[in-house]
Amino acid sequence: MDNRLNFILNKYNNELKNYVYINDIRNINEKTSIRYISKNNLSIKNGYFRKYIDPNIIELYINSNKIWCIYADKYYFFYKKSNNDVMRDSLQSLVDSGFKIIKKN
Repeated sequence: MDNRLNFILNKYNNELKNYVYINDIRNINEKTSIRYISKNNLSIKNGYFRKYIDPNIIELYINSNKIWCIYADKYYFFYKKSNNDVMRDSLQSLVDSGFKIIKKN
């Protein structure tokens, strides 16, 4: 991570608790809670991912009735892991560590 990103993580430590930095916004699922921080002035905002308009423009739900379009290259993105993500990561770490299920007679 670059120094600017480390600065952001320290500055917004409370706001980014339970959020994970993501380098490629295309890996976010619809309706995922995200926080995004301007690369220009370091202001923090939040919303829910809606869809891609093109590779660099995304739509976000800001409120239940407002949709914003933003340029992905202008922000640092952090997403909140869903319970499914946490469960998948936990199970994958078990598999990676050699965990095996053995049928007991």
